[in-house]
Order: sequence, then C-alpha cells, then structure tokens
Amino acid sequence: MMKRILISLMMALVGVTVSHASEPVKNYSSMEPTVKVVAYKKSFTDQMVPIGSGSGTVINAEGRILTNYHVVFDENEFVPLDGFEVCITFNVQEEPICDYTAQLIGYDKDLDIALLQLSGEDVYGNSLKSVRFPFLSHRVAQPPKERDSVTVVGYPGSGGDSITISRK
Repeated sequence: MMKRILISLMMALVGVTVSHASEPVKNYSSMEPTVKVVAYKKSFTDQMVPIGSGSGTVINAEGRILTNYHVVFDENEFVPLDGFEVCITFNVQEEPICDYTAQLIGYDKDLDIALLQLSGEDVYGNSLKSVRFPFLSHRVAQPPKERDSVTVVGYPGSGGDSITISRK
C-alpha cells in the first residue's frame, strides 16, 4: 500500500514538472514589437483552419497591433476571418511563441490596414493585464531622407516561421 502511494506521488510530481516545462519562459521586456498574425476561418465542421498569415506591429503598451486588411479579411466572402493567433518573438534566432489570440477592432480596406487587440490572457490562462508590451513608436528624432538606410522586420509568406530582417 505504501509503495503505491509513493509511486502515485512521484508520478504526480513528474506530471507537474512536465506541464510547467512545456510553457516557454516569456520576458516581455525582450520581445520584438513585430509579431506574426495567423488568421483562421471556421470550417463547416466548426474546426478552426489557418487561412494565412502576415506581419503585425505592436503600437501601444496595452497590446494593440497594426496589421494589413488582407491578412485578417476573407476576400472571397468580404467578411473578417474568424480568429487570430498572435506569435511573439522573444529571440530573433528562434521561432516565435504562438500563445496569444486577438480580436479585430477596426479596419480600412482602401488603406489595407487593420487593428487587432491582444486578448487579456495567453492560451495558458495567464493574465496579460499587467504586461506592458514593447511597442514601435511613430515618433522619430529626425524625419527620414532620401537614400537613408531602411531595416524591414517581419514575417513574409516566403520567409518561413522565423522573423525575417532585411536591410537596404
């Protein structure tokens, strides 16, 4: 009897260790403001099917994301897609962590822009309400001039799952 209790206790401890080990460490102060947005459509059988993806940029500390209209809209049916997964890059050498969801809060088809808001918690149920997300500010010290160098950071369709950085 005592042997069964010890074995059960050990298995429970291993289960707790494994479940915590699967959740990645997230240091929000080191995250990139550029995120990957994966758009989903609900199928006839109520399954969420990924339709496409694109880049987005966190534009305020509360997790508002600017992306493209064509990333979040079904162009065939002229309606927003049904769900949005947000993948955050904590290390540019690794794939982003796709533990976040967002809601569409605004869009302009003619300008090809859309605005998403990160949900209040990640997929593990951890609250994001106290997180201050690093964001890309629109303010610059000096306006850009012709022939200035440009760095583009994003998740193009041809770039695979990791972030792509291009300098020109």
